[in-house]
Amino acid sequence: MGAWGAGLYSGDFALDLRSTIAAVARLPLDGEKICETLRQSEPGAAENSKNEEHTTFWLVLADQFHKRGIECADVTAKALNLIDSGADAAIHRELGMSQPNLRKRAKSLDDLRRRLRDEPPALRRGVLKKPQPLILSVGDIYAFPTGRGQPVNPYVHVARDGRYPHWYQWSQDAWAAVLVVDRGRAFEYLAWYTLAVTQRESGDKPTLSDLWETPWTLRSSGTCTPTHFKRLRLEPLGAVSISRDAIESRLGKLVPGISAAVLDVSIANYMDVVTKNPNSPSHNPRIERAASLELRQFATAPPR
Repeated sequence: MGAWGAGLYSGDFALDLRSTIAAVARLPLDGEKICETLRQSEPGAAENSKNEEHTTFWLVLADQFHKRGIECADVTAKALNLIDSGADAAIHRELGMSQPNLRKRAKSLDDLRRRLRDEPPALRRGVLKKPQPLILSVGDIYAFPTGRGQPVNPYVHVARDGRYPHWYQWSQDAWAAVLVVDRGRAFEYLAWYTLAVTQRESGDKPTLSDLWETPWTLRSSGTCTPTHFKRLRLEPLGAVSISRDAIESRLGKLVPGISAAVLDVSIANYMDVVTKNPNSPSHNPRIERAASLELRQFATAPPR
């Protein structure tokens, strides 16, 4: 318990919940619906008063709702009750929090109580007007340039003449390809995609026919905005029909990318490949050891 600290956001659960709230707060929903969505995402902590994160769930919810201008009387009332009843202090005492840290936490909760009772919430900003578009389709295959086994960093601004900033030393020396194997929207609004990526780089830009006997690995889910799509220089090669069963039996279960959508983790983080470049410090051994399948083992060309 001591590693958690006394602050409201000292623990991993509170920090993760804050990130989730930041994402859900962008949805065009009222406070009650946002609260319901968050309760469904963490039912153990939200509903079970014996859960060690129960009070943290409701206190973080109340603090973030207040800071973000989300009105929900039930959340405020729940948080005030947990503070005034001593429930939060009791849980942390049972978990072994020291007396000095209990006093520090009590002070931070006194500040939260004052704000919830006395200060009006801020104005709510930055709400999505509609669900994010799904710009990639399942079965689509794209080629993309790599440098030392890495894709372009899509967060780096490109000048109008196509040049990168002087401090960004990436340059293309090979090619790789990605295949979209799953997609969806977290909370029906935030788009995510799961990719399979060629395990190794190729010297020339591949064609679809080049890729059938090429090994592919399954990667984590990520997001892809139109800007990132352009900066990653994704070039369509065609589309295939994939077997979800074949992928899951050999490469791992396909899990909805809710966390990636919430944290806005770009697909670029999962597009590195094994490289033969002698200047690469690692040659990506982690990917070289990963389970792989040839494209013909889990995909077929769609009928014409």
